[in-house]
Amino acid sequence: MGRRCLHCGVFVMRASVGGPPRRVLQRIGGCVLSYVVVFSAGWLAIGLLAPRVTRLEESGRETLSFGESLMSYLELGCGMFILTGLPSLLIMTLAGLASRNTEPSKFRMVMAIVLLVPAWPILAMSSEIPALGQIAVQVGYALAVMPVPLVPRPGSGAVDGGPPSGE
Repeated sequence: MGRRCLHCGVFVMRASVGGPPRRVLQRIGGCVLSYVVVFSAGWLAIGLLAPRVTRLEESGRETLSFGESLMSYLELGCGMFILTGLPSLLIMTLAGLASRNTEPSKFRMVMAIVLLVPAWPILAMSSEIPALGQIAVQVGYALAVMPVPLVPRPGSGAVDGGPPSGE
């Protein structure tokens, strides 16, 4: 399965199907999928809890029905995914690949702070509920859901990479 390098004496493992590269790709896929689910659930909650949307018409202000207002927030959530979700996924993936020896709880705390950076477009929102909801999505994902570590430590035997379980 492996051999020592003739030049430096370092033990070299050959990649096999189902080995570490495949496991890392599975963890990255799980990270992306879980973030999309949490982001979608967060914006659904925002749409359900936020005040109904009002539009300015020629005849005055019009409050949209609950269903139209919900759809308006979900459309806003799709736009926010492009502005905040995609950069967040890039940051999470690169940070997860770069920090192999960081303790999971410390990594989660750092990521909770770092994931607030791509959420800057929420400052332009007129309502507090979407802004607080987006912040809750970013911080909640980093602290509770994000699979850590993306790259297992050598000899750790970690196979799931899921949410924390008594760290």
